Amino acid sequence: MSTGAGKKPLPLANILAKWASSLTPEAIPKRVREFAVSQLASQIAAARATMTIPIGQKIIRAFGHPLQSDPKASAYVLAALTMAIDYDDTMYAGHVSHSSVAVPLAYARSSYLDGPTLLTAIVTANESAARITAAATLGKFRGQTAAHTHLAASVAARMYLEKADPTKWASAWGIAFSAPPWTLDHPFFAGESKALTASTQIRAGLDACDAALAGMVGAADVFEHPDGFLSKYADIPLPGIITNGLGRLWHTETLSIKIYPGCAYIDSAIDCAIAIYRRELEHGHAIDPDTVDEVIVEASAFTTGMDAKSSPYIDGPNTPISAIGFSVGYNVAVALARGTLKASDLTPEHIGETSIWELARKVRVVHDMSLTLEALQATAPIGEALRHAGNSATNWLLGMAGNRLNYSNESAGRSAGAVDSISKAEQRSRRLSGNKDETPQPASPWGKPSTSFRNATKSIGARVTVRFNDGHTEEEYRKSAIGAIGPETRSSHRELAMQKLADSGISDKDATNLFDVESLSSKELSKLLVKLLGIPK
Repeated sequence: MSTGAGKKPLPLANILAKWASSLTPEAIPKRVREFAVSQLASQIAAARATMTIPIGQKIIRAFGHPLQSDPKASAYVLAALTMAIDYDDTMYAGHVSHSSVAVPLAYARSSYLDGPTLLTAIVTANESAARITAAATLGKFRGQTAAHTHLAASVAARMYLEKADPTKWASAWGIAFSAPPWTLDHPFFAGESKALTASTQIRAGLDACDAALAGMVGAADVFEHPDGFLSKYADIPLPGIITNGLGRLWHTETLSIKIYPGCAYIDSAIDCAIAIYRRELEHGHAIDPDTVDEVIVEASAFTTGMDAKSSPYIDGPNTPISAIGFSVGYNVAVALARGTLKASDLTPEHIGETSIWELARKVRVVHDMSLTLEALQATAPIGEALRHAGNSATNWLLGMAGNRLNYSNESAGRSAGAVDSISKAEQRSRRLSGNKDETPQPASPWGKPSTSFRNATKSIGARVTVRFNDGHTEEEYRKSAIGAIGPETRSSHRELAMQKLADSGISDKDATNLFDVESLSSKELSKLLVKLLGIPK
């Protein structure tokens, strides 16, 4: 896209800002707005749940209550509360909700936002941040470590609410991304500073907005410039994703809702463990270290890689809360023993239970290449990016995972077949025609880029097998987790978010009012937020 014959193309930030700044509630399809309402509800529930446990209380002592007169301070606290125990939602691509929801919520009262404006600001921030995050997702940072996501979303949300000129949006992004974060694994896992990962970037993004609104100029080509953001943060930069399909590809409808605190890569294993717990309960059998010989969790490289990265920080009752959410052993053990996994399981008292750790030590995590292939072919977390990357994605995947995967006897057959499938897929890709969408893309062994996200999927599957010492075995398989985007979540995301609200102590009446947010005046919305984000008693 260019400004005219003989002129330089507009920077990507200008193109995205021009579209985002003109977004209206009516321009957003109803199904997309409905996802945004569930996202809003889910994030409020996550913040409330965290406020009831010690890590949340520390955040409030340090930085104050979620609703303050200074919206920057409110956004900081809200993001920290939703980040602290990984109770956040995800989409393709990124954990955008910490900022895309927190910033509009923080400004709702001081800016006298009504429901439709609040919701439109959330969608605007989602669509901007998800695209910018996706453009760099084949790179050094993904998931919560991709903290640059929150520079993107905080700028988009704030500038939308300020009704700013698109050139000022582009300047704000240019200023914010002039010094993007570089997340370090050790402090991320080793202490409690992970809780502030999004918050610090939100403050930087909002400060960048103040600068741009005051007339300071940022580099509008900060994303695509040879010495810009993508060249430093992406192994395979995908700049076209930033503006591809505006108004047609709605990243908001790739939303996955977390129903358990912790990394999304373990949710399917938890679903399996809870199903086994319930079957054993029906037969009057307890699941504890004295009744179990071994627990085998077969999972994709997303799960095994995450578990391996966090394992050096797992130290029984002394494990930092930041690492607990990434431990397959601990979380599966809790689900098997208690039949649930809630924020209350992340208090020092519960983390200190020796029987849970004894059971956790019996959990063995095994890579299954067939589950990895299913995960890579889904929209999220990176499948859609692989389709945009083309043939170069295969070499990138091999470089990322080739030396990290351990193949057990149980999964060797499936792994060999999957590797052969990848090889054949790459051969076939050489014969595929290029994408005919508005932004031409190279052929890919993973298929062509999507023209709609109405059928988006996230398939991080797992198979859990429990071998009991009385000789019997229980096995459960899930292709994807409850709440992960797919056909079931598209039809039930409201119910999932409603249950999450109920679990956080919100009444049915207040939950119903929140889901009617599009009908709320600024006064009604302000009053409701005070009720919902008050300190739970």
